[in-house]
Amino acid sequence: MKKKNLSKLIALCLLSLSLASISPKEADAAWIKDKNGWWYSEGNSWATGWRYINGSWYYFNSQGYMAHDTVINGYYVNGNGQWITTNANSATDIGEEKAKQIAFNHAGVYSNAVNYVTVGVDYIFGAKSYDIEFKSGNIEYDYDIDASTGKIIKYDNEIDDDYINIPQNSTSSTDIGLEKAKQTAFNHAEVSSNSIRDLDLDYDYKNGIKVYEISFKVGNMEYDYDINSSTGAIEKYDSEYDD
Repeated sequence: MKKKNLSKLIALCLLSLSLASISPKEADAAWIKDKNGWWYSEGNSWATGWRYINGSWYYFNSQGYMAHDTVINGYYVNGNGQWITTNANSATDIGEEKAKQIAFNHAGVYSNAVNYVTVGVDYIFGAKSYDIEFKSGNIEYDYDIDASTGKIIKYDNEIDDDYINIPQNSTSSTDIGLEKAKQTAFNHAEVSSNSIRDLDLDYDYKNGIKVYEISFKVGNMEYDYDINSSTGAIEKYDSEYDD
């Protein structure tokens, strides 16, 4: 980290020298690339967090490097690092029905199996998106979908607590064990054990019931599970993009 910051300081010095003949206003900011990626100088420092530059939003991490091809704070930035705003009245709006179908297809549910659905409209950095919430069985889903491209910006799902049937016997001798609980989570997430990283295993007692708490990452997704140690039932789970 210190080496990266030192390289930026050296680059800033060189940039200042090379722009000595340019007016101060023109030399205030500039894009710079090194072996670690792109960053944006701001006078004698560099940009961090969200910045609006030349008509587009960009995100820079705490070391000043531009994020790309990822989701930051629930917002997708493309290969050029841009969160591209769109016209709220764009003729390429996919419409509510198509947005709902995209969400249903991604969740793997049929429209006739959905108990209820609500569709709202939001504007993120000026870009219109559909906020879709629905329930199928005992699972609640929440999706944000770009109204122009149909891209899934963010999604979440969890088991409805009203459907959770928790046994009251906390002294059960039928503990399924941590390994089986772990495999239950992997099977539900449809991932293989050799693709897992940052695996965290723990247990807790909730309402007197022992529950295995399992979290892990696969690709750019993060998963969290609570699994009943006695029945092996998934009491709660969550999945989201790893920022």
